[in-house]
Amino acid sequence: MCTRRLVAAALFAAALPASALACGICVEDRVAAVFDNATVDAAVAKKRHLAFFGIEGSLPATVESRKAIADALQASGGIKGTVRVSLESASASAVFDPGKTSLAALREGAEGRLAPRGLTLTALRVIDGGGVLKEP
Repeated sequence: MCTRRLVAAALFAAALPASALACGICVEDRVAAVFDNATVDAAVAKKRHLAFFGIEGSLPATVESRKAIADALQASGGIKGTVRVSLESASASAVFDPGKTSLAALREGAEGRLAPRGLTLTALRVIDGGGVLKEP
């Protein structure tokens, strides 16, 4: 009987559509790659926002690329120590103070610094100061 349940579970999993499995490029996977619970908790405690971005363009997987993206977000209003970058999933996140900058200004400022590298940013999701995950 236990074997039948195992076989049934395996057949069920095999029948799931591909979209139900981790694809590595969907919004949820990109957000998950740069999600850090401690960063979220600290941002919400200070009524700050946490933005998640998709990175578009040719992205060499180097320490220099990671640093350039992190520096661009930080220089554009991302709070130091809160920027996360995943080159594998082409995503990044940064906490920002909505009283000092907007999501659009953060994205545009960072994108301007990344343009010489042929990179653009797409805002994927935002966690607001109340801890609510939203579409931008």
